[in-house]
Amino acid sequence: MTLVLGFACSLLLSLALMPLIIKVAHRRKLFDAVDERKIHTGNIPRLGGLGIFLSFVCALAIAIAFSGRGLNTGGRFVAVVLCTLGVHVVGLIDDFRNLRARYKFLVEFAGAFVLVALGFRFYSITLPFASGSLALGAFSYPLTILWIIGVTNALNLIDGMDGLAGGISAFAALTFGVLFILNGDSGAALACFALVGAVAGFLVFNLPPAKMFMGDGGALFLGFTLAILPLIGPAAGKAEIGFFPAVTVLILPIFDTFSAIIRRTRAGVSAFSPDRLHLHHKLLDLGLSVHGALAVIYSAQALLCLVALSGFVFSRNVSFFLILGTWLLYAFLFYALSAVASRRAAERTPSIL
Repeated sequence: MTLVLGFACSLLLSLALMPLIIKVAHRRKLFDAVDERKIHTGNIPRLGGLGIFLSFVCALAIAIAFSGRGLNTGGRFVAVVLCTLGVHVVGLIDDFRNLRARYKFLVEFAGAFVLVALGFRFYSITLPFASGSLALGAFSYPLTILWIIGVTNALNLIDGMDGLAGGISAFAALTFGVLFILNGDSGAALACFALVGAVAGFLVFNLPPAKMFMGDGGALFLGFTLAILPLIGPAAGKAEIGFFPAVTVLILPIFDTFSAIIRRTRAGVSAFSPDRLHLHHKLLDLGLSVHGALAVIYSAQALLCLVALSGFVFSRNVSFFLILGTWLLYAFLFYALSAVASRRAAERTPSIL
């Protein structure tokens, strides 16, 4: 009932807040700018992230107050809220002031550093044919900070099509919640289901054709929160979800970011230079509609979530190689899609001879 309460509260709050935010955004002309990289037209508000954040935090606080369950202690809950608030605010500022990447990274690093110091980190990884887990020791600190900052920006980068980042986030949070339930940790699952409800309410207004966008304030907040969710186990020293399942659930934005970094490095431009060659752009260039591209990505994301849950069906060794095989398959598909997109781009470029 606590999980249902958390989900229901966040969903209802989100559904109530989004129309109000749309109305205010139209009144104050707070729209997402249209340029050659964007696939939308018209004036679309970009403040959906504010509604997601408020719905998530309020619903989580209400559910914790009624149940007494949460992120271990009140202090840890407050720390998570404050750090996600900082990332959300810097994203909101970036939506309208175009902040330099260094300032966003500074806030993300500060939030990651605080939470890692409080015990939110990966302590070990599970390897096949081993009697136990491999302790990460001091390496757990830089690995987790890199994970948090990387996922935060990866989700922000993939947020370029109606329903895309929100749908991936909903799938991911739901999977983390199921993993926590299977591990017997309903307190951590509560945070996951509260996030699912907040994003679901937003998606009602963001699925194509979108009436609003989440903006950087929403994408950075969701990325940061999704990176933290696998680390909020029942006590310090227990990252209940584990590193490999967590990576698997978020492999689409991770691979899309790696692909962008490699692509831009080869082109001799900054890794943060925007372009129109992300996963959804490539699918659209293949002739898919927005709905078709979204269906492909949602299906791929659903498969990843099922693979992440495989450890509760198969042995640890089988689950590990299933996860590894899925990573390799998706890496090949990303490579093949990039090759096809590059060939089509070359065919469209007129010859100078």
